[in-house]
Amino acid sequence: MATSSSSSPDFGTSSHDGTYLQVTIRRDGIKSDIDYISEWSRDIGSSSWSATDTTIIEDTATHITIESNHTLSDEPKQFLRLNMELK
Repeated sequence: MATSSSSSPDFGTSSHDGTYLQVTIRRDGIKSDIDYISEWSRDIGSSSWSATDTTIIEDTATHITIESNHTLSDEPKQFLRLNMELK
């Protein structure tokens, strides 16, 4: 996935056995007091967000990249979010 130098998230897709929704969020170092929880839903207003429907592709000091476990052909409408919680 292409990245830019801005601080806003990068949204895109990846292709491996299908096309998957992906988002990269920049960060300034890994904070030991924060947990990152990626979640997926087919409805943005839903209470059915699921952490088991995503994969963390990269987790570095400069960024974290998450990806849907569902292809866009199987789920054409889908949403990703990243929750950050203090430990």
